[in-house]
This record gives sequence, C-alpha cells and structure tokens, in this order.
Amino acid sequence: MFSRLLVLLSRVRIGPRLVGGFLVVAAGCGLLGYSAFGALSEIRAFQVNAASNLVPSALNLAKVQAGALRVQRAERTLIAYGIRGDEKGVATARAHVAAAWKTLDDGAKGYAALPMGDKEAGMWRDTQAALADWKKDHEELVAHAERKEYEKAQDTAFRELKTSNWANDLVGELIALQEQIAKDEEVQANAAYASTRTLLWTTIGAVTAAAVGLGLLLTASVTRPLVRTVSILEDVAKGDLSQRADVSGRDELARMAAALNTAIGALQAAKAAEQAQAERDRAAAEAERRRAAEQAERDRAQAERDRAAAEQQARDAAELRRKVDTIQVTVTALAAGDFTQAVPDLGSDVVGQMAAGLNAA
Repeated sequence: MFSRLLVLLSRVRIGPRLVGGFLVVAAGCGLLGYSAFGALSEIRAFQVNAASNLVPSALNLAKVQAGALRVQRAERTLIAYGIRGDEKGVATARAHVAAAWKTLDDGAKGYAALPMGDKEAGMWRDTQAALADWKKDHEELVAHAERKEYEKAQDTAFRELKTSNWANDLVGELIALQEQIAKDEEVQANAAYASTRTLLWTTIGAVTAAAVGLGLLLTASVTRPLVRTVSILEDVAKGDLSQRADVSGRDELARMAAALNTAIGALQAAKAAEQAQAERDRAAAEAERRRAAEQAERDRAQAERDRAAAEQQARDAAELRRKVDTIQVTVTALAAGDFTQAVPDLGSDVVGQMAAGLNAA
C-alpha cells in the first residue's frame, strides 16, 4: 500500500505535491477552527442569553418580589402609625409605600422588556393580572387609611393577603422558571462542550495523524529516490559506472535519475573509447617496439657482418703485406744479382700466381 502511494506520488511533480500536502493540513486546521468557532458560538449564545436575559430577568423579578414585600411591610406600618395617631410615621410609611411600588414597577417594566418564551409570557400575563388585583386591594387599603378607617383598612389588609400572596407565588414561579431555564441551558452548554471537546479531540487526532502520515509519505517520496541517487553518485565518484538509478514517475527526481543514467552511459562510452584508444596505443607501441627490436637485430647482424668483413679485410691485407714482403725479399735479392732466392708458395691467388711467375722468371 505504501509503495503504491509512493508510485502514485512519483507521477506528480514535487511542487504540486508539497502544495497539496500543505492544503490538506490547512484544510484540517480550518475544519478544526470551524468546529471550535461553532462550539464557541453555541456556548457564547448561552452566555449571552444568561447575561442579557436570564440574569436581568431574575434581577427584575427579585426587584418585583422585594418591592412587593416592602409594600406589604409599608402597609402594615401605615396602619400601625395611623392607629397610634403618629402623622409623621404615617407620612414616612406613605413614602415607603410609594418607593416600594416604584421598585416593583421598575422591576416589572424591566422584566417585561426582556425576551420571553411562550410559557414564560403566559405566566407573566397571569402574574400581571395578579399584581393588578393586588394593587386594587392595596389602593382600597390606602383609601381606608386616608379616611382613617383603620379597622376597614385592617380587614382589607387581611383580604389583600390572599391576592398579594398569589402575586408573590407567581413571581416566585417565574423566578423558579428562570432557574430552570438556566439549569437547562447549563446542561445544554455542558453537552455542547462535551460533544465539541470530543469532536475537537477527534479532529485534532485525525488532523495530526493525517499531517504526520502525509509528512512521512511526502518525505519518503522525496528522500528515498534522492538517497538512492546520492548513493549512485558516490559510486560514480569512486569509479563504479555499473549502477543505474530507478526511473519511475514523471517528477523532478525521476527526470534527475534519467539524466544521471544518461550521464553514466556517456561516461561509460567515454571510458570504453578511452580504453580502446589506450589499447590501440599499446598495440602501436608494441608494434613499434617489435619493429625497433627487429631493426636493432638487423643492425646488429649487419654490424657483425661488417665487423667480420673488416676483420677479413684486415687479415687479407696482412696476408697481402706478408706475401708482398716475401716477394719484396726475392725481388730485392734479384736486384742485388742474387738469383738463388725463390719465392715460397704463396697460394693460388693473384699474388701467389705472381710469385710463381717470378720464380719461373
């Protein structure tokens, strides 16, 4: 499998091969970033909803609840001060009532301005109706207190307790609903975090494995033929021209291997031509040596013949001088009148014949 991948990669040039590998890694990183941003967006949506809706809703409902409790306390205080005839206390209690209702109304307005679901909107409508009924009872109580009908005000306060408790209970249910929504969103956020964490780890592992595998594959697709080519070049540098690079594929390494094989072939041809020329030169030198030796032998033989001829000539000359000297003795004797001298036999050559003729004369 790995070898087949290397063969397939060798058909692609190194530049596009590397670019493709980087694009795969970049795509994996992009997928990882997209997954992370998606998870962050989902979790941020929960955070934004909590910050801009759930928490403000709970705070405004808490203001409504706190305002309601302050209204009830202020009502009781108003009745108590009225029964005691403490006008200053009554005035203070009225101010507390107004402040408490303002707190309640501010909380209700703030809560109503926030987004709500269908269930929450229905519960808020019921709560508004309960608050309206309670406010009617409250206004009746205040009217009795204004007329100093404190017994009727107390009766109204007891009757109002039912509507106020109902309104407080509904507000409490809305607060509980906000808590439940917060818990549900927390569960959803945790689930999103867990699933995203699993996805991220899976993506990271897959991208890392792909990057490592791709890196090893690309490295092997480049280094293997490169190492083989370097090994062949080292052998060529040592004088070994028998090696050949594997030419497979159409990438730069394959072209380099083909060029190397061509260069090795040219070197082999040059070396063979050089060896042939050296052999021819050696044969010519050997032939020239043989010719020189033969010529030297001929010269030696000729010199030997010349030496022998010279020696023979010297012997002949010496013999001729001897014969001439012998004849000269006889001739000298003849010149002196001595005819008794005879020339010894000097052979059959011309000088000998001359000596024989002299002797005859």
